[in-house]
Amino acid sequence: VLGGRAKAMVVTDSRKAAVRYKQAMDAYIAAEGLDLKTLVAFSGEVRFDEGDPDPPSLAEGFTEASMNPGVGDLRTAFATPEYHVMIVANKFQTGFDQPRLCGMYVDRPLAGVAAVQTLSRLNRFVQGKSTAVLDFVNEPKDILTAFRPYFEAAQIEQTTDPNMLHDLGTKLDAAGMYGPDEVDAIAAAYVTNKGNNALAGLLAPIKNRYVTACTAANDAKDTVRQDELELFRKDVASYVKLYDFLSQIVDFGDTGVAKRAILCRLLAPQMRPHDASPHIDLSEVQLVAVAQKHKGQAAIDLAAGEFTPLRGIKGAGSGVKKDPRMVLLDEVLAKLNDLFAGEGFTREQQRAWLESLVAVLATDPELRDQARANSEQQFLASPSLHDATVLAVTENHEAHSRMTELFGRKENVEQEIVQGIGRLLYQALRNGEGA
Repeated sequence: VLGGRAKAMVVTDSRKAAVRYKQAMDAYIAAEGLDLKTLVAFSGEVRFDEGDPDPPSLAEGFTEASMNPGVGDLRTAFATPEYHVMIVANKFQTGFDQPRLCGMYVDRPLAGVAAVQTLSRLNRFVQGKSTAVLDFVNEPKDILTAFRPYFEAAQIEQTTDPNMLHDLGTKLDAAGMYGPDEVDAIAAAYVTNKGNNALAGLLAPIKNRYVTACTAANDAKDTVRQDELELFRKDVASYVKLYDFLSQIVDFGDTGVAKRAILCRLLAPQMRPHDASPHIDLSEVQLVAVAQKHKGQAAIDLAAGEFTPLRGIKGAGSGVKKDPRMVLLDEVLAKLNDLFAGEGFTREQQRAWLESLVAVLATDPELRDQARANSEQQFLASPSLHDATVLAVTENHEAHSRMTELFGRKENVEQEIVQGIGRLLYQALRNGEGA
């Protein structure tokens, strides 16, 4: 392709994966005697530990400089005929133009605008160019869903208020995680290309404040503070997205806005959610007979289907932490809705039925003991859970049938229930529930 001048990009799902790809591809190129050279792009330093399968090195730390010896600016180097493949981990997937980029190998999940921006790196015209994507992870229908809103014409449902950026910036400043001098210093180091080490040193105190605050809140079991810190983390990322969107059409005339955007862009990857999934030990897991299977090619028809307008940005910085129990309840309700399809049950009726059963089963001492002593998978396989659930469904049905019978036969029962439900409903509606 392009007389041997074509280039390819490998999109990995982590920095460690990028290091492994670089080493594996270089070893293969050397073994086959191919006239190809690779570059790898990732931020910071990558270190492997004993928990990693077949770590390439436990003592050595990997950086862009150590893995691309003698190479300066990666963009400039990749533009030369000497280099053919760029391996990336969260870098150069957006805002990167290389017209000779013809192939993309995707080994990470892509969705929404990230999918559009990443795959659109291939959409740069060069005479005689043809492109191809080899995707190991994503389904064609998901990529089609991501691209469809941008096909031919993009429309936004509502406008975005530029003042939201100022409001969100004020909120971030008030959190006390950084000071104006630190914002100025980080912005100056960034625009003058002081390098990753200088930026890491300037960001470290801010990151340490956040980590210290999270640790203190977790130790004190202060859920209010935990939610505040989690919202701060999300607001940092929201500021970057909002700035990238608005700065294309609005001249803020305020360097403070741009400086804060630089800080947030650099700080966001340094902050990790503290409510991550429980640790799972996979050190003894062995993969057997792993193989790549060719699943065929897919043609994505963007012209078919309904046009989907884009959503504008509203209420930035107003998010709240989701209750894991409510998320799980929504998942179970969705499955229940599929099972009861066509039966005429409302979502509220299904939810009330589920919650009443959970409330009854939660009083069973045997199930409580099993939940404390076993993993979720073991608990779900328990015969006691099955028997108790079947019994609870039967007893609930009998109890509810008897209550319904008494409600219709005894006037005093009906009146008291109406009054009691009315009081509960009044409070719920006054508090905004069910809105």
